[in-house]
Amino acid sequence: MDWATRYITIGRIMINGHERSAVLNRVRELETLGAWGARFGAGSMLSIEFGQDVEIGVSGVPAGTRTLMIWGAAWALSRPNELITGSGDDPAVMQIGVAELEGCVLREITGDADTLELRRRFDGELRLQVVPITTDLKHWLVYLHNDTVLEAGPGRLLRSGSRCTEPGGW
Repeated sequence: MDWATRYITIGRIMINGHERSAVLNRVRELETLGAWGARFGAGSMLSIEFGQDVEIGVSGVPAGTRTLMIWGAAWALSRPNELITGSGDDPAVMQIGVAELEGCVLREITGDADTLELRRRFDGELRLQVVPITTDLKHWLVYLHNDTVLEAGPGRLLRSGSRCTEPGGW
């Protein structure tokens, strides 16, 4: 494999088209886990914890064994024929809506290796759709239990690597 199809720097790997589906399949490690602790950051950034509650980082903020973070992407939480909330809503409305995820088990994840769109189906027919909308921000990240980070974006970039423990790291 030549450097144009695989780019490695500081533990980060840019995945070529043939490997993209395999990396997206790693996101399926969240399946069968309960969601909890959904919270918001700047704008409509959404973070959802999965798995057991463990302490991570110097802040001591509770975190799951796996975490989904949505940054530069539009997202919508819905049931069949009902939009509950989405990234364009008022933060108070978003918080009330995503509270419905609390304790729901993630039953299925599907994704598109080209667009990096993700679709998730939870208990109670809840669905979370994530659609990348920017070319200059990370779209979404999944932190797995073994310190692996799956990162989508900016653009069509899909990376897999190790969680960096140094300040300013990945």
